[in-house]
Amino acid sequence: MSNDVGLSGFNPCPLCGRKDDMWTDSEASYKRGLENHNITTIFVTCNFCSLTLRNEQKDQGFYERRNALRKQWNRLAAVPESPEKEQTENEAI
Repeated sequence: MSNDVGLSGFNPCPLCGRKDDMWTDSEASYKRGLENHNITTIFVTCNFCSLTLRNEQKDQGFYERRNALRKQWNRLAAVPESPEKEQTENEAI
C-alpha cells in the first residue's frame, strides 16, 4: 500500500532526503485511535532514519493538525556544511 496520498504536500525527509520510507497517520487511523483509546496525536515519520514529528494540539481537528505538522516538517531542512564554515570552526579550535 502506498502512502503517497497521505504524504501529499510533505517534503522528503530533511535528514536523509528520502520520501519512500515516510508515513503519516491517515484520518481513518486518527479516528480509530480517538474512538478506541482517546489518543489524538498524529505523526509523520521517516522509517529510514527514524525522524519523527508529532502534533498533540487537542484544540484542533485532524486536518488542522495535519497542516500544522506538514508546515513544521517542511520548515526543517538539511543544510549542508560549507567548506568555509568547517575551516572557521577548525581554526577556532
